[in-house]
Amino acid sequence: MELETVSNSRLASMLGLDSRCSPLALYHRMRGEVPDIQDNEAMRQGRYYEEATARLCCDDRGMRLLTEGAQETVSEGRFSGHRDYAAIDEHGKLVTLEVKNLMFADVGEDGWGDPETDQVPTPYLIQEMGYIHTHKGKQLVQTTGDIGMLPADLQELRFADYGYIAARLRSGVHRFKIPLDPEVIAKLDFEMEVFLARVRDGVPPLPQDESDARNRWAVADDKFIEADETLLEAMRNQILIKRQVKELEKQLSANNLLILGYAQDAERIESGGRVVATLKANRSFDGKACLDAHPELSTDYLKIDTTKLRNEQPTLYELFKRRPENAVDQTRPIKLKEKALMPEVAK
Repeated sequence: MELETVSNSRLASMLGLDSRCSPLALYHRMRGEVPDIQDNEAMRQGRYYEEATARLCCDDRGMRLLTEGAQETVSEGRFSGHRDYAAIDEHGKLVTLEVKNLMFADVGEDGWGDPETDQVPTPYLIQEMGYIHTHKGKQLVQTTGDIGMLPADLQELRFADYGYIAARLRSGVHRFKIPLDPEVIAKLDFEMEVFLARVRDGVPPLPQDESDARNRWAVADDKFIEADETLLEAMRNQILIKRQVKELEKQLSANNLLILGYAQDAERIESGGRVVATLKANRSFDGKACLDAHPELSTDYLKIDTTKLRNEQPTLYELFKRRPENAVDQTRPIKLKEKALMPEVAK
């Protein structure tokens, strides 16, 4: 098993900072014990938006986006990575440019600070710092495949010791400048050394959560352990917690009954002119009506794939979402506005 590097995009997972992939899950993937996720719908859509976000970032700041050739994996010691883009910034420096499309976050939220600073979520900070480290001092031709003859002004440039993140947030495309920090690189390098040794030697990291623990140990038939007092107490607590959850679910159902009984057919509840809750009827996509109105779609959709249609033709999808015809068919979720109802404790 040849395992000499960790991809910059996996550094957060290795450190336990990625909610989508724990250190144990990364360990299993790197050992080939579970399939590695190479692509999914979110990643596919992200690639379409990447260049647009990169161009907006560069055009608005006097940067030159470089799209010549194919981006290649670049390694430096135990670090390796496949940058999003290279660019010439307004100071004439060759830099790496990492793109993040995060339409549900904004400046001042989730670790995003002021633009033009390095105040970004830690997973993105160490990822971009990894790209800066692997590229620093190298020429463009050393990091790009099939590039052909470079323009004269690019031939002698070498990557700088800083880079940028172009983040598409709710308020627009913002740029964040990330400097190379040798101390952070040294700490990451140490953690990679330890992690790669674990992967090579078959020593899994400790589980971080219940899901991790379920996938950590393969069950050995007929094997048992003797419970000590700590384990017995944990199991007794489990029984008590389950009883409490069951009782709370009863209380929640009774509370929902009270709210619905007051609201009756109203779609929202207000207090002092402010909406404090919504109780709208759920809408579902009417595939039959859509195909009846647009028979040409039958060549692309023998059976309506609602996810595909919603992604490819969102306006059409919304047009054929129908409300239930009667109360029996509706779900009608209760959505409470926590900030309006409990501003002192709202998250």
